[in-house]
Amino acid sequence: MLGVLAALWLVVMALAWSLGTAIVAPTVLGGLLVAGSAACARSLGPALATRHLTSAALMAMVGLLVLTTADTPWQIDTHMVFFAALAIVAGWGCWSSILVAAAVVAVHHLALNVAYPAAVFPNGADYLRVLLHAVVVIAEAGALVLAARQLSRALDAADAATLQASESAAAQSRFEQAALREHALQASQGRQLGDLVAGFRATLSDIGRQVERETSGMRNTAVALSDVAARSSEQAS
Repeated sequence: MLGVLAALWLVVMALAWSLGTAIVAPTVLGGLLVAGSAACARSLGPALATRHLTSAALMAMVGLLVLTTADTPWQIDTHMVFFAALAIVAGWGCWSSILVAAAVVAVHHLALNVAYPAAVFPNGADYLRVLLHAVVVIAEAGALVLAARQLSRALDAADAATLQASESAAAQSRFEQAALREHALQASQGRQLGDLVAGFRATLSDIGRQVERETSGMRNTAVALSDVAARSSEQAS
């Protein structure tokens, strides 16, 4: 929007210079419009105040364009720039900005048609022409407001869908992380159980070997006792 506003300001100055009309007033007023809009955009960003101010400034800049072409055959043709500028304002996707721009056009036409008719129309005050322009502006503004509201709803729906997709992705990530932790826990428990079973088997094996050694010792002791008893019996006889 600021680029369009600045470009139109340059057109106004170039046109005033080429037509030989007053150049100081359009240059100063146009510069104030551009500077004010730029300062607002720099401090607030694309806030509602910025959208409203730049929309109003664009329409005022078109008014300067119409003023610059006063007393020339081009003045009535430059009114078409109002309609083009109104469509550019719709690029904000903000229905209230469109209404602000349309209101500026209405005030411009009505006020100057009374106070300074030559700044609006080549043949002086013309209320029927003001009415015609008002009807066209209202029709265009109505269509643009409807389009802006539909665009706003579509953008809101897209934002909601994006948020839902992000939340779903986050939930899926949490689920996968929980599954990985569960798998790691089960693997750890499996290893611990395996170690426990292996330790139990090793203990049983040690016990078996110890029992075998003790049994062998008892067997040897029994054999020795049997030999002693046999020798004692032989000596007694």
